[in-house]
Amino acid sequence: MENILRNEIKKAECCSSSIKDILARCEDAVGFIELYLKRNPGKKHSEFLDFYDDLDVPSQVLLYEKKKKMVRSDKFEEECLMRYCIEQRSEISYEIIKSMRNSKLLFKVLSESFLLVNVDEEDDLFFTKCIVAALRIHNIDFSEMNVLMTGIGRHFSDGRRKYYEHGAIVASVLLNTCEFDIGSMDETQQMIDDIPSHLLKKNGDRDFEDPGNVFKCYKKVENSFEMLGSGWRPKFLQEAINAIEEERDAEKVEASFRWFPDLVRSATERTLKYKSKKALEVLMNYDGYEEHKVDAISSLIQRSHKFLIDDTIDDFFNGKLCLRHKIILVFSFKKIIKEGPLDQAISLYRCIEFMARRIHHEIPRAMGRALECLLVEGMERAGERTDRAVDVLTDN
Repeated sequence: MENILRNEIKKAECCSSSIKDILARCEDAVGFIELYLKRNPGKKHSEFLDFYDDLDVPSQVLLYEKKKKMVRSDKFEEECLMRYCIEQRSEISYEIIKSMRNSKLLFKVLSESFLLVNVDEEDDLFFTKCIVAALRIHNIDFSEMNVLMTGIGRHFSDGRRKYYEHGAIVASVLLNTCEFDIGSMDETQQMIDDIPSHLLKKNGDRDFEDPGNVFKCYKKVENSFEMLGSGWRPKFLQEAINAIEEERDAEKVEASFRWFPDLVRSATERTLKYKSKKALEVLMNYDGYEEHKVDAISSLIQRSHKFLIDDTIDDFFNGKLCLRHKIILVFSFKKIIKEGPLDQAISLYRCIEFMARRIHHEIPRAMGRALECLLVEGMERAGERTDRAVDVLTDN
C-alpha cells in the first residue's frame, strides 16, 4: 500500500493528477494525506480539510492554519503552540492561546520562552504579547507562575530598556498592578491594541476590563537611554550617589547606575556603614533606569547586609513602600537568595519567611504572589520542600 501511495504522491507533485482525483480513487486517502504532508509540509491543499478529524496529530497541526479547529489532545496543543508561536511567531498564536484547554502546558511553554532574554527585541515583544493574552484568558498555577517570575527578574536585570519594559508589562498583568513606570507608552499601548479584543475574555461569566486599563497610571520616563558618548565613569560610590541624587546630567546618571555594582564591591566598609542607607534611598526614589535597579540594589544590600537588612525588611513589610518599590526589592532579595553567599542567602530567606508568617493576612494578593516565588527560591537554596511556600502566606 505504501508504494501505491508514493506513486500517487509523485503524480500529485508533478501535477499529472489533481489532488481531488487522487483522493477520490485512493483507498487510503488519510494515509495519502499524511505521507504527502510529510514530504510537502508547505502544501496544504484545501481538499485535505475534509479529512482533518481522521489525520494524525502532525498532519492536523500543519492544517490548523487553514482549518482553525483545535483538537482536544495535549500532544496536538503542544505541537501547535511550538510550531505557530515558538517557531514561527505567527499571529494565529493568539487563537491557539484562546482555544487551549491545558493551561498548565500553555504557561509552561510560554514561561520557558520568556526566560530567554537572548532573543531579539521583536521576538521578545511577541512572547510578551502572547503571555499577556494567556494571563488574561487562563488561570496560571504556582509552578508556572514561579518560572514566569524568574523570567520577569531576568528581564528586569538584563540592562536593556526594552527588555525591562517587557518584564514590567508581564509583571503588571501577572500581579495586577499599575505601579511600574514604562518609558515607551506608545509601544506598550500598541502591544495591547494589537491583540484582538475578543481574545481578551475568559470563558465564563466574568469579562475582563478594558485591557488598556492596566497601563492607565503609567508615567512616561523622559530620560535618554542612548549609549554614553562622553565615557564618563564615577570613581567612587559617593560620586555615583551624588550624580543620581542631583539628576543634573543624564549621562552621569546612567553611568552611575551601570557602574554601581562595581563601585559597591570596591567601597570600604566605613563608606558602606555611613553611606549605604542614603544610597538605597537614592536608588529607590530615582524615577527611571529601572532596568539597572535590581543589580544595583541587590549588590548594595548584599555588601552592606549588616547595615541595611533590618531596616530594609521593616520598611518592606510595614507599608512604607509603594508596590513598585516592593516588587523591585523582591527581585533584589531573590537575586541575593539565589546567587549570594549561602549563609547570607538563608539568613535573608528566614527573615523574610518569619515576617511573612506574622503579617500574611495584611499582604496584598499581588505582593503575595511575588513573595511566594521568593520563598520558593529560599526553600530550594536551603534544601527544604518548596510546597510550603503557599502555607507561609496562609493560616496553615
